[in-house]
Amino acid sequence: MRHHIIRATAVAVLLGGAALARAYSFGPLVSLTGAFPVAGKPAEPNCTSCHFPTGSQNTDPNGTLHIGGIPTNYVAGASYPLTIELNYNWSQAPSPYLVKWGFQIQAVNSTTGDSAGVWLTPGVPPDSLQWRRYSPASSNTYKRRVYLEHTESDVHKGQNEDGQSGPIVWHVTWVAPNDSVKVYFFLAGNCGNGDSLHVIGDHIYTYADSTLGTFYNVSVPLPHLEKLVTSLDEMYPNPFDQCLGMLFTLGRPGLADLSIYDVQGRHVRTLVHEWREAGVYADSWDGRTGDGTQLKNGIYFVRLTAPGLSRPVVRKAIFSH
Repeated sequence: MRHHIIRATAVAVLLGGAALARAYSFGPLVSLTGAFPVAGKPAEPNCTSCHFPTGSQNTDPNGTLHIGGIPTNYVAGASYPLTIELNYNWSQAPSPYLVKWGFQIQAVNSTTGDSAGVWLTPGVPPDSLQWRRYSPASSNTYKRRVYLEHTESDVHKGQNEDGQSGPIVWHVTWVAPNDSVKVYFFLAGNCGNGDSLHVIGDHIYTYADSTLGTFYNVSVPLPHLEKLVTSLDEMYPNPFDQCLGMLFTLGRPGLADLSIYDVQGRHVRTLVHEWREAGVYADSWDGRTGDGTQLKNGIYFVRLTAPGLSRPVVRKAIFSH
């Protein structure tokens, strides 16, 4: 019964006693995108406030979350079709036909921390969707943010017809604001096992991306931009006995995650998990876990997840000391 009490408490704190069903397929609570602090507004929690995955968000390599179509530079008032892709391998699910998929997304003005632009939706399943916000009269710090999220008709129950688990795709349209600012996009996704009573064993992912922060009139050509391609270079030395060096490139700003996994796919250590501008970066790994435990000799995998990648880049590292 303990997990029921924890869940009820989390929902009661966030909703002030609203119906527990709001944490399920009817749509998530507001302000759960996992956004980092922007313009003095604090970081947001994510879906783990009401769902209890195995581990924290983004830790299971069997799943991915991505936003497609975000413009590098935008035209004021122009409409941009975006795709939200959520994927998870549910081959081990107790009943794959019960699984559900959900998300919440927002666009944030980098200078004010409030919403930027307007969200449009087709209004037809599986993209009915809904937007929600706090009451403008409330004292909540996020009351000027608007959140777009799934509804009961958008949860894509079960798997795709080919028996695979994804990606599940939602289609939305973002109308760009009239001011020239960098816009952050924050997204949270839930791969739910369909057990709406316990919500234990779900898998939560977060993702962030941004525009470069400049808009242009349609008649003005875009300037030349340096072409950086997101990549993870070959690592050195490999095999290694003390320290593995690595270089990675971000073709556009966003949330970068550089992590180590063992051959069983278990998360070993996170080297980078933070917002970074486009550029080339160096990092290293000493063959230890995050708590300093020395690992055994063997094969490990370095995985880079970053904006501009349709799937993570993975390279093999051989540790022999």
